[in-house]
Amino acid sequence: IELAIEAVGHVPAERRPELQWVGNFADRLYVEKLQRLAERLQVRFTPKVLIPDSELIRVLQTAAAMIYTPLLE
Repeated sequence: IELAIEAVGHVPAERRPELQWVGNFADRLYVEKLQRLAERLQVRFTPKVLIPDSELIRVLQTAAAMIYTPLLE
């Protein structure tokens, strides 16, 4: 996820999209670390954890792109 934040941070500021992270689990301290990284790189970062399927569908339908960053797969 850090790599995704860093990649979005390289997009020129005037074209930089919001990064929404969707997950089934999130450690609070890890999310705080991600938010600090995003703030430092001026990336709009919105973590979404355990969202209902209807919201997941909406997020995916309105996304310009999807980045898949598995850790253990």
